[in-house]
Amino acid sequence: CVLTVPDATGTFTTTVRNTVALNNIALGVTVSSAARITPLSGAPAFGQPGDWSKPNKYLVTAADGSQKEWTIQVTQLVK
Repeated sequence: CVLTVPDATGTFTTTVRNTVALNNIALGVTVSSAARITPLSGAPAFGQPGDWSKPNKYLVTAADGSQKEWTIQVTQLVK
């Protein structure tokens, strides 16, 4: 995925914006309320700052119990 850092405004100042880096970003995802996402191999938990300078793997479990491994990789950080 490509992440775009929003423009500086209010308390999100230019100084704060300039400190945004892939090695300390918190991401979130939206899935079915019946699904679960489990971080694998040291991947950061969603909503918690983590290292996105490398691919991170997750196990997604659907309501019916089926599972699939997904890799999320940030390919570009646009400032």
